[in-house]
Amino acid sequence: MERASSLKILRLSQHAVSQASARPAVWSKTENIGGVAAAAAAAVVVVVVVVVVVIVLVVVVVVVVVVVVVAVVVVVVVHIVAVVMLFFNCFCDDDSCNYSLHYF
Repeated sequence: MERASSLKILRLSQHAVSQASARPAVWSKTENIGGVAAAAAAAVVVVVVVVVVVIVLVVVVVVVVVVVVVAVVVVVVVHIVAVVMLFFNCFCDDDSCNYSLHYF
């Protein structure tokens, strides 16, 4: 009798263990599907944000480079014009600006 009851208890415990282990597997499968979908959505959002940030940074860098290049060109041109005007003695007080070479 003890043996029969211990076998019955053993079978019941095995059945309970198998039932308990079967449920989390089913639950984990559905949770994994939700987790994968959430991870995929999060990955898409991260990729979109990174792409937008990179595009904005590239645009900012291009604008800064263009502004610096234009500023350098303007400064160089102004200096060249000033040197040429000094060389040709064109800084005159009156309107009779002589364009002949000053030093020759």
